[in-house]
Amino acid sequence: MDFIAKNTTIPVPKVFDVFEFNGIPCLVQEFIDGSVLEDIWSKLNLHEKEHAILQLKGFMDQLRSLPPPNPGRVEAVDGRGFVNPRRETGEWGPFENPEEFSNFSWHGHIKRNFDRYPGSAQIYAKIAGRSYRTVFSHGDIGPHNLLWKDGRIVAMIDWEYAGWFPEYFDFTQTAAVCIDSGRKARDEFWQLFAKVVDSYPDELEVEQYSLGYQETW
Repeated sequence: MDFIAKNTTIPVPKVFDVFEFNGIPCLVQEFIDGSVLEDIWSKLNLHEKEHAILQLKGFMDQLRSLPPPNPGRVEAVDGRGFVNPRRETGEWGPFENPEEFSNFSWHGHIKRNFDRYPGSAQIYAKIAGRSYRTVFSHGDIGPHNLLWKDGRIVAMIDWEYAGWFPEYFDFTQTAAVCIDSGRKARDEFWQLFAKVVDSYPDELEVEQYSLGYQETW
């Protein structure tokens, strides 16, 4: 959050202290007066919902314009490995390039198992050979991580999954936490989000297909 505060105008809580207690990392941060957007989504009118998404797009544009310290490298903000909310496999990476990251994650799982999953080769062919920029990504964007007050987003929170990732990453991550969540607010949020931000439908299709066989990993 300190990195974001120093390099963008995105509203984030101030960090007062970071320490360990009984081996558990602890963070002391500023209290932001606002409501979690997911909790009050149903109370907003369409104009307010669209305004929230457009404001969020502005935040994402700022993140995506930040120059990476190690262009092409997939890593946490401090250059180390990172964790991912969608797979409980401990720390990932860092990776020297997006292709290495792709081969390790969902795309690679499909690529290695064409013979096991019907139609997977045709789905993977849509993204085969594509190259990607690495951009700064929040890693868990959704209405559950945005605070709202007086008609605007007053804070973007929970940056523990952030880092430098392939440019499609925030799009597919947001889809993962919103689509089929069983929560109306997240579903509506995704419908508006996907229309406004840079979209990567082919990459999303591969990930969704792969996750359908997640139990076999």
